[in-house]
Amino acid sequence: MKLKEQMEEKITSKKNKIVIVVLYIFPTIIFCIFGIPKIMETYNESQNELNRDVTNIILPILFFVGVIYIITKFLDKFPVFIITKNGIEVRFFFKTKKYNWNEIEDIEIIGKKQFGNFFATPTEATTFNFKNKEEKIFWAESYTNSSEIRQVLERANKILLDSSKSFNSLNFETVTSLRTTEVIDIENQKIFNDNHVLSANGILFYAFLIFTLFIIFQNPSEIFEKYDKLLLINFFSLILCFAFSSSMNYFIFTEKHLIIKNSIWFWKKKIYDLENIKEIVIDMPFRSPICLRVITKNFNSNTYLASSLGNSTWRNLKKYIIERKIPLRDEILI
Repeated sequence: MKLKEQMEEKITSKKNKIVIVVLYIFPTIIFCIFGIPKIMETYNESQNELNRDVTNIILPILFFVGVIYIITKFLDKFPVFIITKNGIEVRFFFKTKKYNWNEIEDIEIIGKKQFGNFFATPTEATTFNFKNKEEKIFWAESYTNSSEIRQVLERANKILLDSSKSFNSLNFETVTSLRTTEVIDIENQKIFNDNHVLSANGILFYAFLIFTLFIIFQNPSEIFEKYDKLLLINFFSLILCFAFSSSMNYFIFTEKHLIIKNSIWFWKKKIYDLENIKEIVIDMPFRSPICLRVITKNFNSNTYLASSLGNSTWRNLKKYIIERKIPLRDEILI
């Protein structure tokens, strides 16, 4: 178990900066490639009195400013949260709001909330329920240190629900990783897996794999002559093979462990001590196969797609998890 100590008595959420930079850079590049040349062309024509219409100057600028504004409003859905002993501070791009702990009724640490009207499935979130019925939502998957934030908020929620405790005792020390037993018990294994070859993703995987091999070996003498075209075709085929195979996980339970393996990547293995698991979630992300989300007691969360498992296997898995008295959340009511 690794501990991460906070130098100050506060913890600040961290956004994924790469995503933010890409969101702003992409429209800027488009504007530089298409917008600026059009503006310069129109300006030169107006100087030569060939064209007095400045529409082609104004429209690209308005479009660029509009796109940047929309991106900024979208990113404002994910403000910076600062947790202190006095309360929470929520920082948006152009404003900051502060709330004292006595304004908050309770905190739902784990669960799902609907994100706007654009996504077909709810998103993992932590919800602050205020006494005035207001809600503030911390979209966990949009922050790189959401597990640390949730650890501190879990302690804060316990203080909220126990009037005898004071927020002066709020601890900001966090656990970054949990120890996993190196020796795995191999007896009494319960395996939840189906024939991946007969699944939709399995059929597509082998179809693209065979197609790739066929393209390469149908005429070996032309490999070097048409290597550029073959390289492009095989590149996309391999990407599709990777996408289909990465979702073919299956699950093994032992007396003390949960083991996640992959039918194609047979060497790949992830092991969890059952005592370290806070909750298991059966979920179906947007336009994805059914998956198993494992949330550990330090709120690290990982999702494992399992496209090769049939509904009956999922139902048996759900029944088994309940029988083992492992906390389970079924988001799709399988």
